[in-house]
Amino acid sequence: MKRRAVKSVACLLAAAIVACSEGPSPAGALQAGTVTGRAGDRILTFHSAHHGEVQVADRGRERSLNFVGGGMVSNQSRIDLDDPHRLLFEYTRCSLLGIALFPAPRRQVRSVLMIGLGAGSLLRFIRKHHPDAAIDTVELDPLIVELSRKYFFVTEADRVMIHVGDGRAFVEKGGRSYDLAIIDAFNADNSVPSQLTSLEFLRCLRARLNGGGVVVTNFIDRDDGIYRSILATYLRSFRHVMRCDLGRFGRSNVVIIATDDPAKRLEGAGLARRVAAYSAGLGERYDLLKYVEACGAVTPDDAAAPVIRDR
Repeated sequence: MKRRAVKSVACLLAAAIVACSEGPSPAGALQAGTVTGRAGDRILTFHSAHHGEVQVADRGRERSLNFVGGGMVSNQSRIDLDDPHRLLFEYTRCSLLGIALFPAPRRQVRSVLMIGLGAGSLLRFIRKHHPDAAIDTVELDPLIVELSRKYFFVTEADRVMIHVGDGRAFVEKGGRSYDLAIIDAFNADNSVPSQLTSLEFLRCLRARLNGGGVVVTNFIDRDDGIYRSILATYLRSFRHVMRCDLGRFGRSNVVIIATDDPAKRLEGAGLARRVAAYSAGLGERYDLLKYVEACGAVTPDDAAAPVIRDR
């Protein structure tokens, strides 16, 4: 989920919307207020016990999932209604580098854990390009699950399951192991939930990975102290940690890619070759190579900060 807060006309319109429910509605019974702008535009608003006001907003042929608070609209996810499998956000495309690290991604990425659903952008992408992968997605907010199904083309299947609940609790209870884990979950204030950043959690997550498994995490670089502490905690938990800073693309996202597999400790030309090979098989117009230049190994000097621990 992308946390890009923007002041806009939509923000003013949102203030006039009255949420029609105090919590998640039964599936198929969602209710919302509607504000219509120019022809083809629509904003629906819902109330979430976890995130407050939530919008589903259409503008032309794009649809967005937004959180509203503090006079700001925070755009979590966006889809192209004509091509819902296409990734529109920089950080979702950059996250694919975690898949590209596998020498044979379509054969080796067979089980995926996703913590945080949002509008399901990466879920739809993985289902399309890795149809044999078993996917477990964990989402805390039942309203978000309902909206993703009703408005964002998210569906389940025999090998694709959505679990409503706490991501950490899901990891801790044990179960299948994963080749790839993607953490893309945020609090209402754009911070990653602390229980998903601690040393104890990351070590538990590491234990749920198959040999050679990879973790990809998206977060917002808003506070240098927290940023460095997150890097320090990942570096304490995994042997190899890479960060991709999307500031050069005008985004505040940082994507962390972590693994214990020395064969996936790639930078520069080695990483570029893997990314180019993966990109060639996508049949999509993604310039994934541009993210290679934004990535680098995390060093102890980068992570000179206290490790995050459970309190």
